[in-house]
Amino acid sequence: MVIGELPVGSVVRFGRYSLPHMSDDTFDIDWIKVSCENEFISEKVLLGIQYDPMEGWDDNSNYELSNIRQFMNSELHSWYHPTHPRDCGPGYIMLDSFVRTPIHRYSGLLSMFTDEELVALDGPSSDRLRLPTYDEINGAFPYFKRHGKRAHSTTQFGCIAFENFRETMFARYYVMGRHDDEVLELDRSGTFKSISPAKCSGVRPVCKLKRDVEVEKTGENTYKMLVSSDKPIRYFKETQPIDWLLGL
Repeated sequence: MVIGELPVGSVVRFGRYSLPHMSDDTFDIDWIKVSCENEFISEKVLLGIQYDPMEGWDDNSNYELSNIRQFMNSELHSWYHPTHPRDCGPGYIMLDSFVRTPIHRYSGLLSMFTDEELVALDGPSSDRLRLPTYDEINGAFPYFKRHGKRAHSTTQFGCIAFENFRETMFARYYVMGRHDDEVLELDRSGTFKSISPAKCSGVRPVCKLKRDVEVEKTGENTYKMLVSSDKPIRYFKETQPIDWLLGL
């Protein structure tokens, strides 16, 4: 069976990531198929970071130049590189007023994917993972015409993000705004609100898979990507050309 044959609503497991508090562990990612175009969104909110830190007295809501875009699409441990003259390095993770961890302690979100999983992602290297848009969450993705917009956090992230975490709790997450300079958040009540890019929120990424990627059924409506090795490939290069991000 291949990705293109799966119905909307199918859940596919592929990729993994780590958290700085649990750097020796990696966690699998489950993705929901949300469109017939083989687009997927993570079933849960994976982690929380700043969209982009303050740059002097200003903030940067330009997604193309944001830290969050760079972080989501990097395979490297040291993932940050300036994207414009006034760019500031990663700041801190702040969730529910008590989690405070330097974002640079996170490895790039793709750093735990295998080579085969990286090849399965469809799209330019700068946007293999991205944030969902306002229109997609509101029904442009067929999945959300019949299912709720809110999402729980992963257990691992929830335990460090919420002082009294429960599995039934919803987590807030970033949504790309209706125009270029708008940063939105879907809060825990399911309401969209505009927020400062310097504020932290959750990451629930979207990706598109190549339709001929093979999967194996693991349960009712659940699958896993077939790869020859599920051993994470982690990169600890300290430098990376910025050309990929700028589309050069």
